[in-house]
Amino acid sequence: KEARKKVRRFDPQCCANVLYSFGRMAVKDEELLDLLVERLRHSVDRFKTLELCNAAWGISKMKKAERGMQAIASSVVAKVKEMNPQDLSRTAWAFANARIKHEKLIDEISW
Repeated sequence: KEARKKVRRFDPQCCANVLYSFGRMAVKDEELLDLLVERLRHSVDRFKTLELCNAAWGISKMKKAERGMQAIASSVVAKVKEMNPQDLSRTAWAFANARIKHEKLIDEISW
C-alpha cells in the first residue's frame, strides 16, 4: 500500500525498474500496475533509452502490453539514434512478445 502512495513521485528510473521487476517476477498487482503505467505515460519523454527498454520488457512480460506500449513506442522513435544495439533488440523483442505491431517503430529500428 505504501508504494501506491509514492508512485506519483517515482522518477523514470524507479518506474522502469519496478515495471521490469514486476515482469521478471510475474507480479499480478493490477492496481499498482495501472498506477505505474499511468506514471510512465505522463513522464515517458523524460525516460532514458535503457529505462524505455526495461519498461517495455516488463510490461510485455506481464501481458498488459496495450497499456503504456504506445507511449514507449513514440518515445523510442524519437530517441532511436541514441539507442545502442542491445536496447534496440530488447525493445523490439518486447513489442514482438506483446504482439504489438507499431509501424513507425519497426521502420526506425530496422535501419
